[in-house]
Amino acid sequence: MSHADEAYSGPISVLYVNNDADFADLARTKLLAAGPDFALTTAGTADEALDNLETSPVDCVVTSYSLPDGTALDLLARLRSARPEIPTILFTGRGSE
Repeated sequence: MSHADEAYSGPISVLYVNNDADFADLARTKLLAAGPDFALTTAGTADEALDNLETSPVDCVVTSYSLPDGTALDLLARLRSARPEIPTILFTGRGSE
């Protein structure tokens, strides 16, 4: 059942993909401070994220651009072919976007 379904009242499951443990801890702290409406799972690589998507319910993927096994664009291309319905947020600390 999708969390978009009004009958579901569980937390929003966020998969956070970043190989920097400090950023993962910061993301967890910020989401928990936002309230009990979020559950955060972390992955350090694109492969780990895709494995997680096969075994756990995920409502949203938030990913860093730079990953040890590629870029977030590579991850999103693979994600879109496997699970196109999952919303994604990509962020980067590089460049001037």
